[in-house]
Amino acid sequence: DEAAQRYAAAQRTFAEKHNIEIQEAEQNAGMQELNLLNNYHQSIFLKYSKILMRNNEFMQYLNAQQMENISKSRLQLVEDTRETIKVLEAMPAFKEDTEYRDAVAAFVREIQKLAVGDYKDLETILKKAETERTQEDVDTFNSAMQNFQTVIPQINAVVNEKGNELLKKYVPKPRVAKQL
Repeated sequence: DEAAQRYAAAQRTFAEKHNIEIQEAEQNAGMQELNLLNNYHQSIFLKYSKILMRNNEFMQYLNAQQMENISKSRLQLVEDTRETIKVLEAMPAFKEDTEYRDAVAAFVREIQKLAVGDYKDLETILKKAETERTQEDVDTFNSAMQNFQTVIPQINAVVNEKGNELLKKYVPKPRVAKQL
């Protein structure tokens, strides 16, 4: 995008120097609009993907009961969710539309809530020897896993829906020639 801006600036400078009038084609305007939309969508999607990958990494360590990695991964997830929320909150809307950004922010907040709550409980329970685990520990573990398996797919569906809606709404539509 930066290179395209430099090219356009050089083109304008050349046109002014040689007294040439540049006319923007409608197609170019549509392409610029598509590029802006694509950049906006991708920047949000990459933040979402990073948190999703961190969460999956935590779950892999949890399933393998790799205690050192569980703790490091959970703490990294907490840090990454905090940073991502700050970035998303500072991100401007796309043509006053914030639904996709807000859906991703809600997803990240939910992962953050899990990381500081349920995931921490899971980590604490797994640190105990199996013989020291109580029925309450088992219930807490099962509840945390149920919460994860219920909440994340629901929020994930909203993120996907809002991302698709953003694209449907703002992808420039090609002009159709009039039939004679």
